[in-house]
Amino acid sequence: MNEEGASHATMVGLGGLGGSSLPLWSLLLVVALPFANTDSGKFLVSAHSSPYAITGQTVQLYCNFTLPPYTQFYSLKWFLGPLEVYRLVPGATRHLRRMAFHTKSVTIDLQTSKLIETNLHQLVLQRVHMDQSGEYKCQVTLDSPPFRFLSSSTSLTVMVLPERLPVISGQLSIQSPVTRHPSPLTPHGLPQA
Repeated sequence: MNEEGASHATMVGLGGLGGSSLPLWSLLLVVALPFANTDSGKFLVSAHSSPYAITGQTVQLYCNFTLPPYTQFYSLKWFLGPLEVYRLVPGATRHLRRMAFHTKSVTIDLQTSKLIETNLHQLVLQRVHMDQSGEYKCQVTLDSPPFRFLSSSTSLTVMVLPERLPVISGQLSIQSPVTRHPSPLTPHGLPQA
């Protein structure tokens, strides 16, 4: 095979583009790029909230996430302990996009529980009560194979304030007054002569 033939074996002609040719490897790269492994990109999830709330308050929990390049997320879920309480699926039909579960245990405001920035989700709990204390976990699932997911947790403790101020009661004891003894030191801190 001559030099011209060897050159032709590694070049692919693109008809209709002025007869220009590209190396075969560049065409394979363009075809294979969408299927490239995204494991090399960072995929991070971090949940946070105020650690304490008072019964009856509205509480916001936040899930911040970083996705690998060229990926989107399929779903974002919140759990209270083992129970799924909220799910966001951006690609779903409107009535299935945001859903709340176990609504007798947790009251979630579906209007304000949403993405508030590109990679930041806010979950809003209304009228919290002590049974809602526990570990809240945010789980983000990627939208392409192998459908990896990561999760992060934050703790919330719901407290009940007392109905009235505490009253200290008990028996009053009388102690003898303290007797003062003259100090053996002078005003300058030196012993008396």
